[in-house]
Amino acid sequence: RQKEIIWFSLFYLLIFEADRGYYLFSSWVFLFFYIYYFIPLIENFLVCKRCVAGIAAFLAYPLYYLFLVSIDAFFVKESLSISFTSVLIYMFFETLLAVGLE
Repeated sequence: RQKEIIWFSLFYLLIFEADRGYYLFSSWVFLFFYIYYFIPLIENFLVCKRCVAGIAAFLAYPLYYLFLVSIDAFFVKESLSISFTSVLIYMFFETLLAVGLE
């Protein structure tokens, strides 16, 4: 069951990237480093699991945006524009959900 969820999530991320015009596999690479390197770094400083979940959920969107901007800067391309209002709303609700479920 867990493998099915992982494969569905990876397929969804591919569709998301294609729909938004992001680089292929950019979300996979970002999430790999985010989950295996950044979140354990946060866990070194915080003991509270709810705090770690909240911070991880809150910082995912801005760090992914910075990741895409840095890729654009590397390829000397014009960076993408996003609606920060909707991103802030998503950040707020996902942080509440992550803190509530942990």
